[in-house]
Amino acid sequence: MTAVITGAGSGVGAEIARVFHAEGAVVVLNDLDAHTLGATADELGSRVHVHRGDVTKSADLDRLAAWAQELAGGAVQILVNNAGSTIRGTLEETTEDIFRSAIEVNLGSAIQLTRRLAPAMKFARRGSIINMASITSLSGLEGAVAYTASKAGMTGVTRALAAELAPFGVRVNAVCPGVIDTPMTYAHADIQADPATHYEMLKRRQPMNRMASARDCALATLFLAEPASSFITGVFLPVDGGRQAM
Repeated sequence: MTAVITGAGSGVGAEIARVFHAEGAVVVLNDLDAHTLGATADELGSRVHVHRGDVTKSADLDRLAAWAQELAGGAVQILVNNAGSTIRGTLEETTEDIFRSAIEVNLGSAIQLTRRLAPAMKFARRGSIINMASITSLSGLEGAVAYTASKAGMTGVTRALAAELAPFGVRVNAVCPGVIDTPMTYAHADIQADPATHYEMLKRRQPMNRMASARDCALATLFLAEPASSFITGVFLPVDGGRQAM
């Protein structure tokens, strides 16, 4: 199987690449950061193809989609729309440019790459598309208006595409992580008045009293790509240690 993974240079994306590669997949890795992307590819070794590109640029998406389908010999089997950015800001701080950037990176890129790869999946009558949403798409996040809007859009698009593509055997689902134990989370904690206290507060928000690991998210993504979930489409899978239950 061939899996296309965006935002695969570090964090959750890199871990998804590791998990899918361990399952024997040919992985096509996309990221904007050439250094981290190269490091992930070097770590994995064989069956890895790297495409550095900006998922908000049409020309880069065209090249990624064409190359991935050439490698797959037709339709790719799995698409993981993981590329994104945590863009924070209150309502007053959310300018037109900030809002537009959040939508383009976190939502528009997934729609446009899916648009390029779905026709071949429909023709092959198989495929699994997994969108990386967020627990904030289900419950909201104070001080992150544009980010929450983009991730809520991701869940809406997931349902719309699941309904549209189901007759062709193509499944579309979303993973909704809670707070993830990644460098991005550390970076946000580090700019708080008391980083250690802020970090502990983030852990305590999860009923299981820890953050999600990148591997937790990757394994959930793998489940939604495997035959074990072959009759599951249009769902949002929280990976949040029970936070939604509260």
